[in-house]
Amino acid sequence: MAKIQDSAEFVDHYLMLCLPSGEESFKISLKQIDKAFREQSRKHHPDKRPNDPEATADFQRLIKSYKILTDVSARAAFDASIREKAFRASCFDAKRRKLISDLEEREHAMKIDPTEIAAMKEKIVAAELKKELAAFQSHKVKKSTFVPVPSTSVTTTMLSVRHNELSSVVRFEDYELSVLKKLEKNFEKI
Repeated sequence: MAKIQDSAEFVDHYLMLCLPSGEESFKISLKQIDKAFREQSRKHHPDKRPNDPEATADFQRLIKSYKILTDVSARAAFDASIREKAFRASCFDAKRRKLISDLEEREHAMKIDPTEIAAMKEKIVAAELKKELAAFQSHKVKKSTFVPVPSTSVTTTMLSVRHNELSSVVRFEDYELSVLKKLEKNFEKI
């Protein structure tokens, strides 16, 4: 048997008598209501439950439900409220289904293939590396400048290095031209 805490709360009187509720409840006859009331009143009578402090209140609710269901106009009003509640619930269910389907569509639209995500990450990393390289190269150009000095003789090669506004001249008389070119390539990489 359903218990009610607040009088403003909706009470399904069919469920109070342990009868089917909803569309099935509209087909229940008065004989079935009388039979269900007698069964429930025998089970929930306060004399049968002396240790239960709520027994009298529960039995009063049972009597109230019985009176509403046996009165033709009160039962019709109650059935109308059940129909209205079912209609509202179906409207809410339709709205909920619509919201859920909209949300799923948006989630599906935003799903990105893992390979696309990896490609996007690679592009971001490559762009960051290009920025760092450009910053490093601009810093390197500001820090030091290599100026080769043309020589008149083949045996003597001179390289001028400028570092932080200081310049020095280095002579490479003992090195061959191929070794100097390798060194020049190494300096270009730095």
